Amino acid sequence: MIPESWKYLYLQVTSTFWASPVQNEQGVDISKYQAPQELKRLQEEIVELKTSEKKARDDPNKKISIRDLDAALKSLGRACTKKQLEYMIWEVDENLDQHVDWQEFKLMFERNTTDQTGLEPFELFNIVQFMTYDEDFKGHITEDDTMSTLFARHGRDNLEDQMTKLFGDQLKSAGGEGILTLEQYLKAVSVRQVKENKIEYTVVTESMSKTVNKLK
Repeated sequence: MIPESWKYLYLQVTSTFWASPVQNEQGVDISKYQAPQELKRLQEEIVELKTSEKKARDDPNKKISIRDLDAALKSLGRACTKKQLEYMIWEVDENLDQHVDWQEFKLMFERNTTDQTGLEPFELFNIVQFMTYDEDFKGHITEDDTMSTLFARHGRDNLEDQMTKLFGDQLKSAGGEGILTLEQYLKAVSVRQVKENKIEYTVVTESMSKTVNKLK
């Protein structure tokens, strides 16, 4: 048997709920008799949206557009001009269709993660890497978010050095919070050291010139 106190509480809650106006998608108040039909419509709409999302996610021909990149950056609190967005896409757009397809995306990622020169274009890669670290969409990254990836890439001996380069005075061991926003992250990773010295560059250039002359 349901206690009388529970019945009273139930009646109070339901009466309060129905006393509040319920509106449809046009913002028009509806009655409690119309509400189940509106709820059914919303549930069907959710199913339809999830189906569309899955179809888009599983599409092997999907591409990243300027609009996609803009939306992703705005969700992270970064507003870019159209010119800046176009440049980030252009850096990796091998077929010049103003989009980034899966092959171009993979090529960008592979080139940057294996780059030993510091010369590889990295604007879009840095955004992608931040989002990769931020697996649960917090809008920021922590030391723990980055540690396993940096360990896999640079090894145990270089891990501390890489963490220091990335977090700087934000490291917990340095008295910081151990957190980086997108802006802080981009500031830390957007400076790359070109490892090739001038003599090596000259030798390579001369070698290439000789090869070109032979082909003429």
